[in-house]
Amino acid sequence: MKRHQLTFLMLLTFISGANAQTLTGKLGSPNNFNKVIDSAKVNFKMIGTEQSGDLNKSSVLNSSLGLSAKGSIFQNTEVIFDGSLYFSSGSTSSVYDNNRLTERNGTSLKNAYIHYNYQDLLSLKAGAINQREQENLIVVGRKAFLGAKETLSFNLFDLKVTMNATQTRARSESSKEGLGNLDEGSPLFMRESISLETINDYIGLKVIVGHFAYDNLSNDVAYNSQFHGNTVSGYTKTNSEFDYNYVGWDYKLEASASLNHNLSVGAGVSYVINQGAPDSKNRGSALIGSTKYTSGDWTYKVTYNKLNIQSDTAPALYLNMAQTPNTTSDSLELTALNISSDFELRLFYQNSKPLEQNFYQDNNQIIQLELRKGYEIF
Repeated sequence: MKRHQLTFLMLLTFISGANAQTLTGKLGSPNNFNKVIDSAKVNFKMIGTEQSGDLNKSSVLNSSLGLSAKGSIFQNTEVIFDGSLYFSSGSTSSVYDNNRLTERNGTSLKNAYIHYNYQDLLSLKAGAINQREQENLIVVGRKAFLGAKETLSFNLFDLKVTMNATQTRARSESSKEGLGNLDEGSPLFMRESISLETINDYIGLKVIVGHFAYDNLSNDVAYNSQFHGNTVSGYTKTNSEFDYNYVGWDYKLEASASLNHNLSVGAGVSYVINQGAPDSKNRGSALIGSTKYTSGDWTYKVTYNKLNIQSDTAPALYLNMAQTPNTTSDSLELTALNISSDFELRLFYQNSKPLEQNFYQDNNQIIQLELRKGYEIF
């Protein structure tokens, strides 16, 4: 653990310390403020969710006001921020008090990090980094983990090669979606990956192979994860422990094709193997198909997702609700985006059921309607 903390501190020192005088020069005058902030945008979002099941029911309206900004602080270095304030109303019921669809009031932090980029060859990030960048939601969800990420990217013939390494302090949803307090036990999430991607405007192909590991997971995370499919021993927040470790491999294949200037299709498959659990409990898969149509300023997209996630593929509290372990599910998502007005409409439906019957999980249906409007500040 000390090795990863040292890596994180060295990255911060390298990125921010070496050119401190340049930053001071930029901020020396109030008139230079807009030269530092390259872009900023306010997002207003409303999400209505209806959940039906035998054990869990929910009817919630979440509203949020978000701010995203990007600013250059010195050569090749920028600061990225994306956060929101949440306001909610509605009702939730749960037999075992384990419903993840609840009212949300407070703050949400998606990203807050320093990014150093040298000629699109070497990229270094340090801070609160959203793990959506890992590109495999069966391994880890869209959560901001405090840590560092290093990326090396280059072209090889007609292929783009990207190598990533991530070292973070994992954070569960016990502090909602904001950065909040780190979980007890100094939990760690690490992942290394390599991807090959074709450079083509009409037909795209991308292959990703990754290795992941969770370590030092806390009793509290284990206790709460047992309600969402994981195999856990113990009955309290102080003595619960995961029965298995979480270290393994993940694979992803994506393909896309442009049928004409307006229409494109895509397909993908993800596969995860947790080597720390037995074969009957350690695998997860996702099949994805999509169609995208563009007309003027509008882009319409339909996405179908088939998930099959065994009980101990990954720790439940570090995944999104849609990727809950010990479930099989079908989902359909419809989106409409107007580029000129930055308006987006999203409709999502998921029907899931447990792979293995237990006390805490049952058949579940979720319908979400989301509206988002963005306003550019500068």
